[in-house]
Amino acid sequence: AATHRGTGVAARLLREGEERLAAAGVKTAPLECTQGNDRAQRFYEKMGWRVACPGVQEIDTPEGRQSLDNWIMEKSLGTSAGV
Repeated sequence: AATHRGTGVAARLLREGEERLAAAGVKTAPLECTQGNDRAQRFYEKMGWRVACPGVQEIDTPEGRQSLDNWIMEKSLGTSAGV
């Protein structure tokens, strides 16, 4: 929500998720970011994620099934997760 932008909540939540994935043994985590959502992509990149490749996600909408172009982003996890 706009009222929470810039408060650090998203970064804390993402770090918590990364820490849990790392604790579960995940070495490289994937994340999908909608192409064209530049604000989100910049945030993820700032948090150490990188675009690995383009992807497509099939979604159900009131108008029927549609394709959504995504970026598949990745981050190596481990001892540095959450730092």
